[in-house]
Parts: sequence; C-alpha cells; structure tokens
Amino acid sequence: ITYAYVNGVGLDADTVILLIKAALGKKTYAEFMLEVNKVLHIDPVTDIADHWGHDYIIEAYYLGIVVGYDDRTFRPDEHVSRAEFVTMLWRAAGEPKVEGELDFADAESFEDWYVDAVLWGVETGVIVGFEDHTFRPDDEISRAQMATFVYRYMKDVKGYYFGYLSPVTFK
Repeated sequence: ITYAYVNGVGLDADTVILLIKAALGKKTYAEFMLEVNKVLHIDPVTDIADHWGHDYIIEAYYLGIVVGYDDRTFRPDEHVSRAEFVTMLWRAAGEPKVEGELDFADAESFEDWYVDAVLWGVETGVIVGFEDHTFRPDDEISRAQMATFVYRYMKDVKGYYFGYLSPVTFK
C-alpha cells in the first residue's frame, strides 16, 4: 500500500517511518509519535485518554513494548499476567529469535503469542519458574516478581551494573 508520494515516488509505511526517523535527529520515533499524538489527539488505543499513565502507554506503544487488544483498547487498570510481563521485556529487548522447547510442567497449556518470550526469558535467565517446575503464565504478576524480572533483565541482558546492593526486607 502506498501512503505518500514524494517527487513521483510512492512510499510505503516502512519507508515513511524511516524518513521520519532520519528527520528526527536525536529524538526517537516513540518520542516523535508522542508529540504527534498530543497535537492530533489520536490515541492508538481508545481507553487511555484520561488515564494518569497516558504518555507512558503511548511511548511504550510506539516503542513496540505494548500493543493493546484487538478491540483497540489497552485496559490500563487491569492486572498484568506473568506471560504479558515477560512479553513486554522480550519486546523491549528487540524480540530476539529463540529456538528450543519449554521444559515447564505447564508448557502444554501455553498460548502461541507468548511462547517465544518465555523461551527467551528462560534462555537469558530472566525467568526461572516455580519450585513445582511450572511457569503459571496466566497468574497475575506480583510486584516482587516484576522487580525480579526487571532486575535480571537489566543485569543479565542489558549488562547494567548496580554497584553494591544491600538486602532489603519488607514487612
């Protein structure tokens, strides 16, 4: 599909995006699209206009980290599952190609849309599963699990050095 013509040359969506990126200089595509969104007031999802996380959701959307649902909603106040969260991290890492099979006891129940993300999570050490050798993809992710996944992602995938860390305990 041709989206624009420049000097008689038809441009497809991927080419238009490349041209926008080149014209942006130091701005990212996501930052640029957030500005476009603010001017045009057209959200890629329909249920975030008045949500406190609007700009963060838009930026994550244009970074390709989140996509929303087929009905064009984002459902920002719903719980996030373990499968959804590891998929967001996998997308943030650039959706690296993975091969292999999952060895979790509950792997037969996994849905196709997150299998590669879980495989990547296991390969990188971001996820390890539970003592009963399950991953429980549909379980709501806890803050502790989310923090653990992000810590492992930052340290082991991105190579971030946190310096000396002392243990923290919560009541």
